[in-house]
Amino acid sequence: MLTITSRITISAPKETVSRYLRELKNIPDYEPRIETAEVVSSSGEQSEVSAAGRFLGLAWKGNMKVTFTRDGGYQAESPLGSIARLEAAYRIHSVSGGTVLTHEEKFHFPFLIRPFMFVLQGAFLRAAEDELGFIKEGAELLARRLQLRDIEKQV
Repeated sequence: MLTITSRITISAPKETVSRYLRELKNIPDYEPRIETAEVVSSSGEQSEVSAAGRFLGLAWKGNMKVTFTRDGGYQAESPLGSIARLEAAYRIHSVSGGTVLTHEEKFHFPFLIRPFMFVLQGAFLRAAEDELGFIKEGAELLARRLQLRDIEKQV
């Protein structure tokens, strides 16, 4: 198993970051391995998302299981074709002036690919940092839109 952890500070309230993350149709906007995502079922704190994309250059399609967490983030488990299985977690907490988002990815590879994990680690870390940057942009844009909406209501 290969584990990647990264974090970023977002200039938006925790509730707004949570709202952005929990809108699962946004996943292809920030997750480079997912090109399409459609919620196929949802009940309370769990959803199932039909997703497709590319991983290590190979096309894959499958259903992701998403569980929303108490902190406003979520955990997801997804097949990445026949090459790997991914467990991902997004944890959020408030800090002065914003929110810290921590993202952890656990890649489960078949035995024959494990010797190459150290080669993949740097690329996966850069991809996770890019992903957090896209989430930051999306959540901050949502925060600005909500602020403008509130200002317009007051006028």
